[in-house]
Amino acid sequence: MKMKKLIPALCMLLVSAILLGTSTYAWFSMSTEVSATGMEVTAVSDAIFLEISATEAGTYATSAAQSLTANLYPVHHEAWSALADIEDYDLTTAGTYDNWYYRYSDDAGVYNSNMTAKAYLDDYTGYVATTSYWVEVRPGSQSTGYDLIVSDISIPANKGITVVIAGADGYKEFSASASDIAYAAADVLSNTVTTTAQEIKVYIYFNGDDTNVYTDNAAALTGQVTFNLQAFPTDHT
Repeated sequence: MKMKKLIPALCMLLVSAILLGTSTYAWFSMSTEVSATGMEVTAVSDAIFLEISATEAGTYATSAAQSLTANLYPVHHEAWSALADIEDYDLTTAGTYDNWYYRYSDDAGVYNSNMTAKAYLDDYTGYVATTSYWVEVRPGSQSTGYDLIVSDISIPANKGITVVIAGADGYKEFSASASDIAYAAADVLSNTVTTTAQEIKVYIYFNGDDTNVYTDNAAALTGQVTFNLQAFPTDHT
Protein backbone atom coordinates (compact mmCIF):
# COMPACT_ATOMS: atom_id res chain seq x y z
CA MET A 1 0.00 0.00 0.00
CA LYS A 2 1.37 3.37 -0.97
CA MET A 3 2.14 5.55 2.03
CA LYS A 4 0.18 8.77 2.34
CA LYS A 5 2.13 11.99 1.99
CA LEU A 6 2.64 13.81 5.24
CA ILE A 7 4.43 16.98 4.16
CA PRO A 8 3.99 18.30 0.66
CA ALA A 9 5.74 21.60 -0.03
CA LEU A 10 6.09 23.25 -3.40
CA CYS A 11 9.25 25.25 -4.00
CA MET A 12 9.76 27.59 -6.93
CA LEU A 13 13.18 28.63 -8.14
CA LEU A 14 13.39 31.38 -10.75
CA VAL A 15 16.74 31.55 -12.52
CA SER A 16 17.80 34.27 -14.93
CA ALA A 17 21.16 34.04 -16.66
CA ILE A 18 23.00 36.56 -18.80
CA LEU A 19 26.57 36.19 -20.01
CA LEU A 20 28.73 39.29 -19.56
CA GLY A 21 31.91 40.24 -21.40
CA THR A 22 33.23 39.91 -24.93
CA SER A 23 35.88 37.23 -24.59
CA THR A 24 36.38 34.61 -27.28
CA TYR A 25 36.39 31.94 -24.62
CA ALA A 26 33.37 29.74 -23.99
CA TRP A 27 32.30 28.39 -20.61
CA PHE A 28 34.86 28.65 -17.82
CA SER A 29 36.41 31.76 -19.33
CA MET A 30 37.96 34.04 -16.74
CA SER A 31 36.60 37.11 -18.51
CA THR A 32 33.01 35.96 -18.90
CA GLU A 33 30.44 35.07 -16.30
CA VAL A 34 26.88 33.91 -16.07
CA SER A 35 24.81 36.40 -14.13
CA ALA A 36 22.05 34.70 -12.19
CA THR A 37 19.86 37.54 -10.98
CA GLY A 38 16.57 37.60 -9.16
CA MET A 39 16.64 33.95 -8.21
CA GLU A 40 13.71 33.28 -5.92
CA VAL A 41 12.73 30.27 -3.86
CA THR A 42 9.15 30.11 -2.69
CA ALA A 43 8.06 27.25 -0.46
CA VAL A 44 4.34 26.54 -0.19
CA SER A 45 2.52 23.95 1.86
CA ASP A 46 -1.05 22.86 1.26
CA ALA A 47 -1.19 20.61 4.31
CA ILE A 48 -1.64 21.41 7.98
CA PHE A 49 1.45 19.43 8.94
CA LEU A 50 4.14 21.72 7.57
CA GLU A 51 5.14 25.26 8.42
CA ILE A 52 7.78 27.14 6.48
CA SER A 53 9.80 30.28 7.14
CA ALA A 54 12.31 32.27 5.14
CA THR A 55 14.42 32.70 8.29
CA GLU A 56 14.93 30.46 11.29
CA ALA A 57 13.57 33.03 13.71
CA GLY A 58 10.87 34.26 11.36
CA THR A 59 7.14 33.73 11.23
CA TYR A 60 6.19 30.21 10.21
CA ALA A 61 3.28 29.82 7.82
CA THR A 62 2.22 27.87 4.75
CA SER A 63 4.57 29.75 2.42
CA ALA A 64 7.86 31.63 2.45
CA ALA A 65 10.14 33.17 -0.18
CA GLN A 66 13.83 33.86 -0.62
CA SER A 67 15.46 36.11 -3.21
CA LEU A 68 19.02 35.69 -4.39
CA THR A 69 21.27 37.65 -6.72
CA ALA A 70 24.68 36.38 -7.77
CA ASN A 71 27.16 36.53 -10.64
CA LEU A 72 28.18 32.97 -11.33
CA TYR A 73 30.88 31.37 -13.43
CA PRO A 74 30.05 27.89 -14.77
CA VAL A 75 31.46 25.14 -12.59
CA HIS A 76 31.49 21.40 -12.10
CA HIS A 77 32.51 19.03 -9.31
CA GLU A 78 34.05 15.65 -8.67
CA ALA A 79 31.87 12.78 -7.47
CA TRP A 80 30.51 13.27 -3.97
CA SER A 81 30.27 10.52 -1.40
CA ALA A 82 28.80 12.36 1.58
CA LEU A 83 26.74 15.40 2.50
CA ALA A 84 29.84 17.25 3.70
CA ASP A 85 31.38 17.00 0.23
CA ILE A 86 29.05 19.70 -1.09
CA GLU A 87 30.91 22.34 0.88
CA ASP A 88 34.22 20.49 1.04
CA TYR A 89 36.50 22.83 -0.89
CA ASP A 90 39.38 22.99 1.58
CA LEU A 91 42.36 21.84 -0.45
CA THR A 92 44.57 21.76 2.62
CA THR A 93 42.87 18.52 3.70
CA ALA A 94 44.98 15.56 2.65
CA GLY A 95 43.21 13.18 0.32
CA THR A 96 40.34 15.56 -0.39
CA TYR A 97 39.37 15.43 -4.04
CA ASP A 98 35.60 15.97 -3.88
CA ASN A 99 35.90 19.58 -4.89
CA TRP A 100 34.40 22.06 -7.31
CA TYR A 101 36.52 22.96 -10.32
CA TYR A 102 36.55 25.09 -13.45
CA ARG A 103 38.17 24.73 -16.88
CA TYR A 104 38.59 26.88 -19.98
CA SER A 105 37.42 26.34 -23.55
CA ASP A 106 38.94 28.37 -26.38
CA ASP A 107 35.83 28.44 -28.61
CA ALA A 108 32.83 30.64 -27.79
CA GLY A 109 30.52 28.31 -29.70
CA VAL A 110 31.67 24.99 -28.24
CA TYR A 111 31.48 24.01 -24.58
CA ASN A 112 34.55 21.77 -24.54
CA SER A 113 37.04 22.91 -27.17
CA ASN A 114 40.70 22.39 -26.20
CA MET A 115 39.87 22.21 -22.52
CA THR A 116 42.49 23.20 -19.99
CA ALA A 117 43.26 21.12 -16.93
CA LYS A 118 40.94 21.28 -13.94
CA ALA A 119 41.50 24.15 -11.51
CA TYR A 120 39.96 23.51 -8.11
CA LEU A 121 38.26 26.20 -6.05
CA ASP A 122 39.29 27.17 -2.57
CA ASP A 123 35.95 28.94 -2.22
CA TYR A 124 32.86 28.56 -4.39
CA THR A 125 31.79 32.18 -4.04
CA GLY A 126 31.02 33.36 -7.57
CA TYR A 127 30.44 29.80 -8.76
CA VAL A 128 27.68 28.35 -6.57
CA ALA A 129 24.74 30.33 -5.20
CA THR A 130 22.90 29.21 -2.09
CA THR A 131 19.69 29.97 -0.29
CA SER A 132 17.78 28.32 2.55
CA TYR A 133 14.44 27.96 4.17
CA TRP A 134 13.31 26.28 7.36
CA VAL A 135 10.66 23.60 7.81
CA GLU A 136 8.93 22.16 10.82
CA VAL A 137 5.90 20.08 11.73
CA ARG A 138 3.20 22.41 12.97
CA PRO A 139 2.87 22.19 16.76
CA GLY A 140 -0.37 20.49 17.68
CA SER A 141 -0.49 18.33 14.56
CA GLN A 142 1.51 15.17 14.02
CA SER A 143 4.66 15.45 16.12
CA THR A 144 7.10 13.87 13.66
CA GLY A 145 7.43 13.26 9.95
CA TYR A 146 9.97 10.82 8.55
CA ASP A 147 12.27 10.46 5.56
CA LEU A 148 12.00 13.89 3.93
CA ILE A 149 12.61 13.59 0.18
CA VAL A 150 12.14 15.54 -3.04
CA SER A 151 9.13 13.90 -4.68
CA ASP A 152 8.86 16.06 -7.83
CA ILE A 153 11.09 18.54 -9.59
CA SER A 154 10.81 20.48 -12.84
CA ILE A 155 13.94 21.94 -14.46
CA PRO A 156 13.99 23.66 -17.87
CA ALA A 157 15.69 21.49 -20.46
CA ASN A 158 18.92 22.52 -22.19
CA LYS A 159 19.75 25.38 -19.79
CA GLY A 160 22.62 23.91 -17.80
CA ILE A 161 20.84 24.66 -14.52
CA THR A 162 21.65 22.21 -11.73
CA VAL A 163 20.03 22.24 -8.29
CA VAL A 164 21.21 20.50 -5.13
CA ILE A 165 18.76 20.24 -2.23
CA ALA A 166 20.23 19.27 1.14
CA GLY A 167 18.91 18.62 4.62
CA ALA A 168 20.35 17.48 7.90
CA ASP A 169 21.15 13.96 6.77
CA GLY A 170 21.59 13.95 3.01
CA TYR A 171 21.18 15.65 -0.33
CA LYS A 172 19.87 15.11 -3.85
CA GLU A 173 21.27 16.68 -7.01
CA PHE A 174 19.05 17.33 -10.03
CA SER A 175 19.86 18.43 -13.56
CA ALA A 176 16.60 17.31 -15.20
CA SER A 177 12.92 17.09 -14.38
CA ALA A 178 11.54 14.08 -12.51
CA SER A 179 8.09 13.29 -11.16
CA ASP A 180 6.58 10.88 -8.63
CA ILE A 181 10.00 10.12 -7.23
CA ALA A 182 9.70 7.06 -5.04
CA TYR A 183 11.25 6.82 -1.61
CA ALA A 184 14.87 5.67 -1.63
CA ALA A 185 17.08 5.65 1.42
CA ALA A 186 19.92 7.27 -0.53
CA ASP A 187 17.72 10.26 -1.38
CA VAL A 188 16.57 11.18 2.15
CA LEU A 189 17.33 14.79 3.01
CA SER A 190 16.37 14.48 6.68
CA ASN A 191 15.52 11.39 8.67
CA THR A 192 12.91 13.26 10.69
CA VAL A 193 11.00 16.53 10.64
CA THR A 194 9.74 17.68 14.03
CA THR A 195 8.29 20.76 15.69
CA THR A 196 11.85 22.09 15.94
CA ALA A 197 12.66 23.98 12.74
CA GLN A 198 15.45 22.68 10.53
CA GLU A 199 17.26 24.18 7.57
CA ILE A 200 16.83 22.94 4.02
CA LYS A 201 19.59 24.35 1.84
CA VAL A 202 19.42 24.91 -1.91
CA TYR A 203 22.54 25.17 -4.08
CA ILE A 204 22.28 26.52 -7.64
CA TYR A 205 24.97 26.39 -10.29
CA PHE A 206 25.43 26.39 -14.03
CA ASN A 207 27.00 23.09 -15.00
CA GLY A 208 29.96 23.88 -17.22
CA ASP A 209 30.07 20.25 -18.31
CA ASP A 210 26.62 20.66 -19.89
CA THR A 211 26.75 20.89 -23.68
CA ASN A 212 24.49 23.98 -23.62
CA VAL A 213 26.73 26.08 -21.37
CA TYR A 214 28.93 28.13 -23.66
CA THR A 215 29.37 31.82 -24.41
CA ASP A 216 27.25 32.06 -27.56
CA ASN A 217 24.31 30.35 -25.84
CA ALA A 218 24.43 32.33 -22.60
CA ALA A 219 21.30 34.40 -23.24
CA ALA A 220 19.25 31.21 -23.36
CA LEU A 221 20.34 30.05 -19.91
CA THR A 222 17.23 31.01 -18.01
CA GLY A 223 14.15 29.31 -16.62
CA GLN A 224 12.13 28.28 -13.60
CA VAL A 225 12.61 25.31 -11.31
CA THR A 226 9.91 23.87 -9.06
CA PHE A 227 10.21 21.04 -6.60
CA ASN A 228 8.04 19.30 -4.05
CA LEU A 229 9.12 17.92 -0.68
CA GLN A 230 7.49 14.90 0.90
CA ALA A 231 7.74 13.21 4.27
CA PHE A 232 5.95 10.16 5.61
CA PRO A 233 3.92 9.37 8.75
CA THR A 234 6.04 6.33 9.58
CA ASP A 235 9.75 5.58 9.38
CA HIS A 236 10.80 3.36 6.48
CA THR A 237 13.51 1.81 8.63
